[in-house]
Amino acid sequence: MKPAMAIPLNKTATASYPRILGIRYDPAAFTLPDSTRAAWDWEANAEALQAINAAGGTVRRINGVTAELSGLPQLLASTDNQFVQQHLQNQLQGVVISLPDHAEISPALNLTLRTESAFPVEWTVWFDLGVHSRLTTKLTLDLAGEVHQSNCLIGGTLADESNLTLITDTQSHQATRSLLLGDFVNARDANLDWSLWPQTKGQLLGDLNVTLAGTGSRATLNLARYGYQDDWVGIRGQIKHLGQHTFSRINMRGVLYENSRVNFTSIGQIDHGANDADADQESRLMTVEPHAKGSVNPVLVIDENDVRAGHAASVGQYDEDALYYLQSRGLAMETAKQILIDNFMEPIWRLRNGEVG
Repeated sequence: MKPAMAIPLNKTATASYPRILGIRYDPAAFTLPDSTRAAWDWEANAEALQAINAAGGTVRRINGVTAELSGLPQLLASTDNQFVQQHLQNQLQGVVISLPDHAEISPALNLTLRTESAFPVEWTVWFDLGVHSRLTTKLTLDLAGEVHQSNCLIGGTLADESNLTLITDTQSHQATRSLLLGDFVNARDANLDWSLWPQTKGQLLGDLNVTLAGTGSRATLNLARYGYQDDWVGIRGQIKHLGQHTFSRINMRGVLYENSRVNFTSIGQIDHGANDADADQESRLMTVEPHAKGSVNPVLVIDENDVRAGHAASVGQYDEDALYYLQSRGLAMETAKQILIDNFMEPIWRLRNGEVG
């Protein structure tokens, strides 16, 4: 493992807040002035903790500075997100998962961070995977109290030939304002398979980034969201191809009810020199009720000729012909609608429920 280092204080000078097409937001509204007063705890399954410890790895709580984050220089070299830079300037609270080289962990790590506090909470969940290591993690962020604001950074570095399968579920018991940040860097032939189910109520701003820095590295980003009542959601997913022979897929899906607003922006970026890169993205929204609104914005930024890239996007209601067919088979309208909704979300739903490859 490479030694840790602290963040350069002048790094924020070149950063900017993420732009999510179709929405406007005030960055100050998603910035926490003080998150050190919130009480929180974490838990994980004993079998996975024992396997990680036996392999020479650790899962530990942090409450300190960025020096505890191994691999931070690689991330700082790839990110220009001002939210991330600000987050790393603060007193860190969260959990770090570290694996040495050649550690393949079974069973999956079931990790939960939970707060019942009324104070704002800011978490960091950091992964540091050594060469040819392998881990599956089911991560739950549970805002069980009367939390009115939360920020979370999920990120880390994946060394050569390492593999991380990550399933993330966020939930709140009342409306809150949430900032969800993701920032991973993949080295040579490293693979990240990340499925997210962000279901915090209220306002959610998300910016999820993966940098494919090494030759042959891969990343898949799957995200599903149900919008209810007055939920306001803006999420950007971006995968940057820097290395040659890299591969990425982004798949975002949402179902909108009542007065919810959901906006997805997906970006596939292929830099000059990343020849033989393969990037594809798909974003789809289903508006179940007439007052729900949403937009999908696929973006390809390509500075190389020898690549494969594509995208698909749609916003609409369920298929009326399919609805009519199901009703003709004797199903009630509400039952038929729910079948169509479930089928629409199934590609990501099954991953959230643990059907991982």
